[in-house]
Amino acid sequence: MSRVGRGDGGAVQLLDEGIDLVTRLPAWVAALWLTALPCRFLLAAFIVELVNEGTRAPSHGRYLLALSYLLLLLWLPSLYGRQLFVRACRRGMGGETAVHWSGLRVPLRELAGAVSAALLVELLFWGLAFTFVVPAAMVVGALMIPPSRPGRGRRSRATAGSSPAPG
Repeated sequence: MSRVGRGDGGAVQLLDEGIDLVTRLPAWVAALWLTALPCRFLLAAFIVELVNEGTRAPSHGRYLLALSYLLLLLWLPSLYGRQLFVRACRRGMGGETAVHWSGLRVPLRELAGAVSAALLVELLFWGLAFTFVVPAAMVVGALMIPPSRPGRGRRSRATAGSSPAPG
């Protein structure tokens, strides 16, 4: 693990400690991946189906709705895997890196809190994506376009950098 100077290493030291912690928890990283992969694969399949259907997608609404419900159901085990990993990281920071079957138990209250927080983040993301983020990105994009005046485009480019002719 690298150290940046003496005393507080800042963000680099935290990153190094996090990487070191994750390398000491391979079984829990595997649990994280195994619980997340089905949801990710189905999400990719769902997007492929939407792209393939194109404008015909509304006529396959029941099929796409069923896929989306299945996607939501597979999202719950992925949240469970994230919670397992977070708990393992907490134990790992305390020095415990051994894998125990007891590590698979997540208190229902803690899991409900994680699901609630993840649901809130998802709702905020999708809600703000179309109400704030997209319009803000459009404004930033519009500000990046250089202003042009009708009839002055060629002249301003041709005379840019030269002094005006006396007249």
